[in-house]
Amino acid sequence: MNFAGACRVNFNKAGKTFSKTSACNPALVTQAEDAMQRFFREQGL
Repeated sequence: MNFAGACRVNFNKAGKTFSKTSACNPALVTQAEDAMQRFFREQGL
């Protein structure tokens, strides 16, 4: 997931965070993780 300001959070196929850029603060990482969890729920995965 990409955010403004060069923050990028990468997920594996299981939806778990495996890396992030140094530009990411904890709030953005949480936002990305929440979005990924929501996606998996909506897809029934």
